[in-house]
Amino acid sequence: MAYVSHRAAIDDITTLTTLALACRDADAVVFSYRPRSGEESRRTAQPHWIVNAENRLYLVAWDLNRADWRTFRVDRVAEPRRTGNRFAPRPLPDDDAAAFVQARIGDLPSRYRVHATVRAPVERIRAEIVHYGTVQPIDESSCEVHIAAESLDWAAFCLVAIGAPFVVHGPDQAIDHMRAWRHTLTQAATPAPTSR
Repeated sequence: MAYVSHRAAIDDITTLTTLALACRDADAVVFSYRPRSGEESRRTAQPHWIVNAENRLYLVAWDLNRADWRTFRVDRVAEPRRTGNRFAPRPLPDDDAAAFVQARIGDLPSRYRVHATVRAPVERIRAEIVHYGTVQPIDESSCEVHIAAESLDWAAFCLVAIGAPFVVHGPDQAIDHMRAWRHTLTQAATPAPTSR
């Protein structure tokens, strides 16, 4: 089964097709995988879902090498091959495959882990942040947001685009970055003096 959106970049249609058909047919696959660390390994997995999260495609699979659930970025999968070894689908730890992938992404190491409080109901903010962060309620009118980002500009954009008051608590680089954005945006909104 797949949760695929046209917004996700698809560089290798053969890889995607092989994995999608293996998900459909409950057929184990072997492939090479290069994680963020860059150390390539050969994996054998039982594929269950392909999910679009943060404009990337992820394979959700039971990794036979690790005997555990894993998410694999499809653009880091190479030379997948169906083995013909059929398997009985396992229940996911989370009923929603997209939520499972999003939680795993939130657990991945990132350059910045931006923490903020947003003054808006959790349901509204969760709908806005769902693709790039996690949201927890504080009370009926505010929530806590965590965004894992490689770029502070991206994290700042995500928060500003919400359109609700917010306060960034950390890290210190994110707070300084927001102050710089405030200065830039204030200057942009200040009318130029007119000459007489």
